[in-house]
Amino acid sequence: MHIKLMLIPLVVATAMLVNVTAPSLAEAKSEINKNWRGLAIKGYDPVAFHTDGKPVKGSKTYEVEWKDAKWRFDSAEHRDMFKANPEKYAPVYGGYCAWAISQGTTADVNPAKAWSLVDGKLLTTTSR
Repeated sequence: MHIKLMLIPLVVATAMLVNVTAPSLAEAKSEINKNWRGLAIKGYDPVAFHTDGKPVKGSKTYEVEWKDAKWRFDSAEHRDMFKANPEKYAPVYGGYCAWAISQGTTADVNPAKAWSLVDGKLLTTTSR
């Protein structure tokens, strides 16, 4: 029983250290959340969330670079729409988890499973 009580301060201190050292969006490695291949939002077509109302995988055939990340699209039309106005279609907070950003940190997210359109803006978030 005493060992458990002694561990409580260690757990609390560790949690505080993680909270202090967790990166904020300003401290994130990249402005855009991308995978090891440099793909933004795991290769999903950001325009499709707006036009099709669902996640659609993009194709390497319709790939563009923007903000040091590769963005893939399902069609030339979607690619061209994005190129004309990337801020309209790119996810808010660079595709990092919106909930994590609200907590002062960043977190990866699967945009196919956790996304929403709020006031015409694409948000990705982990479920909380």
